[in-house]
Amino acid sequence: MNIFLRWGSYIKRQKTLLVKILLLWIVVFSGEVFAQSPTPKKWLVYTDQKYHFSIEYPSDWVVESRVGSSGVGEVLTFRNLVSGGYTIVIGKHDLYKVRPDENISGWTDRQLEREEIVFSSEEVTYFIRQDLKIDGMDAIFIRGVSPLTEFQYTNIQKDKIVWFIWTNMGETTDKRLLRIYEKMRNSFSFPGSTSPPITFPATGAELPNHSGDWMLVFSIALLCTGWRILRKSPDVGR
Repeated sequence: MNIFLRWGSYIKRQKTLLVKILLLWIVVFSGEVFAQSPTPKKWLVYTDQKYHFSIEYPSDWVVESRVGSSGVGEVLTFRNLVSGGYTIVIGKHDLYKVRPDENISGWTDRQLEREEIVFSSEEVTYFIRQDLKIDGMDAIFIRGVSPLTEFQYTNIQKDKIVWFIWTNMGETTDKRLLRIYEKMRNSFSFPGSTSPPITFPATGAELPNHSGDWMLVFSIALLCTGWRILRKSPDVGR
């Protein structure tokens, strides 16, 4: 009788161990799948025939037709189809040009003063303000939150015209999506200018993705553990 009890207890312990291992594998694997979803595997290059700029964007984002926007002329929109709700908008300020005696920082200060007509300075919080160079052009990066939405944008000065790259991403946005915005912004350029080239993967190039490597190792380890459990038998003679 003790032999059967010990055998049953052994089988129960091994089944419990196998179930725990399988559950761990499922949880980790599913977490990896969801974690990878905002990360694009392929990037494309959009070349604008009207304004002669180019920008890289993820292949799972869509480019929407230009629409007019008050005070900034036509805007071009890139929309995220994976995580939903996020857009990156490119346009230029046609009505407000850079004055001869100011730089992009001074122009941005004037822009922020104009925005206070819509929201007071108490209603808008700014987290980051950073000077940049985009394709050799002076630029400034702003991140904040308003009563309507989180936001961040980069103002880029090309001669007397200021271009902007705006998005509804912000402080609480997934870091991988923020890196997509950063990569798109940094790839913005006007081909044929005297600015130094920016090196990025060629159009449609696959980005390296090693996320499956550790899954292969984990699966092999799981199979080996299961095999050892199946081969092992209790010492029924004791």
